[in-house]
Amino acid sequence: MTPPRRHRALLAGALLLGLVLGGSARAQLAVEPEALSVAVAQGEEVTQTLTLRNAGSKAIAFCLSFERPLQPDGSGLRLSVDALGSACGDYGEVLALVGEEAIPFPSWSPYGLTMTPDGRLFTAEYSNFPLQTYELTPELAFVRAFPQPEVDELTNNAVTTGVAYNAETGTLWWLNIEDSIVNHQFRVDRALLLEGDLDGTPTGRRIELPVAETAPPPNENGRPVGLAYDPSRRWFYYTDIANETIWAVDSLGSVVDGYPVQPAAYPGASLAFGLDVLPSDTGGQAESVRLEPYVNPPGLSTLGRVTVTDRYGGDTAPGAEPLETPLPPRNPNAPPGVPSG
Repeated sequence: MTPPRRHRALLAGALLLGLVLGGSARAQLAVEPEALSVAVAQGEEVTQTLTLRNAGSKAIAFCLSFERPLQPDGSGLRLSVDALGSACGDYGEVLALVGEEAIPFPSWSPYGLTMTPDGRLFTAEYSNFPLQTYELTPELAFVRAFPQPEVDELTNNAVTTGVAYNAETGTLWWLNIEDSIVNHQFRVDRALLLEGDLDGTPTGRRIELPVAETAPPPNENGRPVGLAYDPSRRWFYYTDIANETIWAVDSLGSVVDGYPVQPAAYPGASLAFGLDVLPSDTGGQAESVRLEPYVNPPGLSTLGRVTVTDRYGGDTAPGAEPLETPLPPRNPNAPPGVPSG
C-alpha cells in the first residue's frame, strides 16, 4: 500500500487523479478506489491514500492531473517535494495563447484588452508603428487589424496604454498619452481618452484625463495606463503606474470623489499594468462595484496576482486572505512578458 502523501493547494480548484498507461498493462492494473477526485479549498491541506497493484510484467506510471493547475510551491514546483508521483500537463492555467507567428505583422506590442457582449476581443498597439488595434476571437485567433485613433499634437510622440468598450454607445475608447523625456525623467504632457467605432473610425469625442503633478523618479509626473469602464456608474478607471494609485473619472474627465486610491488589501504592493472593473449588480449602487488590479505583493516581485478590492481599493475580506487569482508561472520556453490588460 502506498503510504499517505501530503500536498498543498495554493489555488482553489479540484484535483483529479489520472493514470498514464501504455500497452497491455491496463488490464493488469488494479486501483482502489477505482477513481479519486478531491476538492481542495484555498489554503487547505488534504491527505488521501490510493492503492495501485500491478499484476503484469511492465512498469506502470501515473501522474496527478489538475482541473485547475496549482501555483508553484517552493522552487518552481507545483507540488510539495514529498508529493507522490509527478504533475501532468503544462504549468499554469493558460486558457488561450497567441504568438507573434499568428499575427501577419513584423512585430506587435498588444496593450490592454476589452471584450464586447458578443465575444469580440480587441487589444491595442502600444507604440509600434503604425498604431493599430487587433481584433481576436475568444480563442485568441487573429481576425484583423485596423488603425486606431491617436493624437500627437503636443509632443509628436503618441502611445496607447489602454482600450475599453462602452456597451451603451457600442464604441471603443483608447487611452492616448503624449510623453517626453526631460532631464532624464519621463513626463506625460497630456493624457486623452479617444472614442471610435469598432472599425477605429474616430467619433471626435475626447476626454482629457487628470495627471498627477508629481511622481517618484524616473517619472516626473503621473503615468496613466490600463483602462476599464463601469457602465453602472459611467466611470472610467485607470492606473497611475508612476504613483501606484487607481483613478476614477466621470464622462467629463472630473476625478470622482475619494480618488485616487491605493489597494489596501496589499499595503506596500506595487501596481502593474492591468486593471479591470466589475460593475454594480445592485441597480447601480456604487457600494457593489469591485476593482481587479494586478499587483506585485511586497517581497514577491515575481509572483504577481490579480486581487479583488472594493471600489476604493479596500480589502473585501478584512481579517482573512484577500480574494485573489494567482497568475500561473511563466513558461520557461517562452519569451518574457508581463500582463498589460
